[in-house]
This record gives sequence, structure tokens and C-alpha cells, in this order.
Amino acid sequence: MSPFIAPIVLAAALAPEAGSRFVVVQGVRVHYQGAGAGKRALVLIHGGACDTTLWRNQVPLLAAYGRVLVLDLPGHGLSDKPERTYDLALFLGAVDAVVRDSGADELIMVGQSLGAMIAYEYARRHPDTARGLIWVEGTFHVPLDVDAQIAAMQRRIRDLRGPNYEQAALAFWEQLFVASTPAAVRDEIHAKLLATPRHVLISTMENLADPSLFRVQRLDIPALAVFGAYWKPGDHEQMFRSYLPRFEMQVLADVGHYPMLEKPDAVNAALSSFLDRHFSGWKRRP
Repeated sequence: MSPFIAPIVLAAALAPEAGSRFVVVQGVRVHYQGAGAGKRALVLIHGGACDTTLWRNQVPLLAAYGRVLVLDLPGHGLSDKPERTYDLALFLGAVDAVVRDSGADELIMVGQSLGAMIAYEYARRHPDTARGLIWVEGTFHVPLDVDAQIAAMQRRIRDLRGPNYEQAALAFWEQLFVASTPAAVRDEIHAKLLATPRHVLISTMENLADPSLFRVQRLDIPALAVFGAYWKPGDHEQMFRSYLPRFEMQVLADVGHYPMLEKPDAVNAALSSFLDRHFSGWKRRP
């Protein structure tokens, strides 16, 4: 799908109540779209080098459970992309500004990859409003072998700073696919990656290589993770449960880092099962 028509697809998925809005955080305009009304909202946060359209297959389903807020993180999509620092504080500020602008005060935080880290951290910092957490191919910073994780990030940053930026970026992202990932999904993600400014990607990765971000803590709300089997998430299941006592996990075979695009029906089935069991009172009646 062309990155130029993808926003139209998302707008159609959000219709008839859809509309683009902008909020300003630290001088950066942040774009978001919303569907529905009311004080209960599902906040959808994309991963690095993506945008709101990542969730287009989930929006119609989730809109049955409450208001849907989908944002472009600073530096991504239709949000501003200035030369500046891109760190967790900026991203959390963007999410908070969107939530405040929407008027929502009960939230289910939904995130993929980088967006999952932001969703977890936002829920941790806002226990008064966060009611649930959903990850699709994402976690908090896993607090195991932290020095090795940071060293790996720093190697990636050096590669991205080198003379062959595009090749280095594409090579790293290629590890996030599996053999069965559809060519159309690969092409779409590659296009989004190359549309993300180099300074945004490098600054984001630099600021994720921060030991303080690996100090996670217990969060006692319903939590669902939908993972691809390729990275063996079951190896960390007990660790996840130690921080998220109400944690549930579903592992999908033959998907890479973008199951919402690779197997949207399987992802939607996992989401609806979780929401029906824990948030049935949110569902709108016909």
C-alpha cells in the first residue's frame, strides 16, 4: 500500500466520526485521529518508524469497545519532525496531550514495539486512569542482561551513523520479518522506515539505550501480549508475570514483528477475547 494513500484508509476505518486533530508538546505538533465519544478510550501507539496506519485492521474492532485514539508519535507520520531530542519524555508527553485533548479518563493502553514500552510506562505513571494494557509484539525494556542489550543498541546506532544509512536501517529491520511475512507487508514497512527521518530514528535509539529505562515495576491491571513465535517469548513469560500479575500471552506462529498486518484476523480474535473477558462493560450495545 502506498504511504500516501494509507492515511485515507485509516480515515475510512475510523468513519463516520473520524477527524484529524493536532496537539502541541514541547513545541512539536502531534497528529492524532479519534473515533467515537465518551470517557473510555483505547489509545493505540505504533512502533518506531511507523505511523497510525499500522492499526488500520484493528480500529473497526476496537471501536466497538469504546473511543479509539490513534496518534503519530513525534517524528512520525503527520506529526512534526524537527531536529531535536526524541526520548521517552517527549513520547509520553505526546500521549498525555492526546488523552487530555480527547477528554478521556479511563484508558486501555495498546502498543507495538516502541509503542508498547510507551504504553507500559504511561500506564505505570497514570494508575488513576489506566485500566488495561495490550502489547502486540512489544514489551517494556526487558530487565535481563541489560549491559548486553545496551551494547547491542549502541552498535546499531554506530551503523546508522555510518555512510550507508539506508542499507544499515533496512538490514536491521529485515531481522523483524519471517519467511512467511507477505511481500506487501515488507514493502509497506520498508517505505515507512525510509520515510522516517534519520535524525528521528537515531535520536530515539540513543535515548532508549538508558539503563534507567530497564527498571520496570509491578503493574496490577489486566495485560495481554500477542507475540510472534520467532523470538521465543515463552522464555520470558515468568519474568513478565512477576511484573504483570494479571498477564496473559498468546503466541502466533509464522508472523514477524507486525502481526497486526501479517495475520490481522488472529490478532483481532486475541484482542476481542481479552476485551470481552475483562472489559465487557465497555462494549457498546447495538
